[in-house]
Amino acid sequence: MTKFRTVATAAVRAFGTTSRSRTTATLKEPFHPSQSKGVIPDSPGYSKVANLQKQWAVDDGLMVWQKKGMTDQIPYLVSLVGSAFGVGMCFYQIFLMSFPKKTA
Repeated sequence: MTKFRTVATAAVRAFGTTSRSRTTATLKEPFHPSQSKGVIPDSPGYSKVANLQKQWAVDDGLMVWQKKGMTDQIPYLVSLVGSAFGVGMCFYQIFLMSFPKKTA
């Protein structure tokens, strides 16, 4: 029992987090949200993505795949139909394996 306790204590000291280890860590610079958050790229691709993120962030009651109309709905519906077709083929194959054709 003492050997297990010694191993457990060593494991806790090696891998455990304690308040002592958390208080020794300090940040070199405090975080101020009002200051600059870094360099923002000015490429057209980045601005296009940023505009899409702003459009998706608007709370208008629509889901993301409904925000841009048919441009987003067609791929979504195609993926739903493809998934339904795949599930149907799985059940068809299970049916074929369950009732094999009799050989003469």
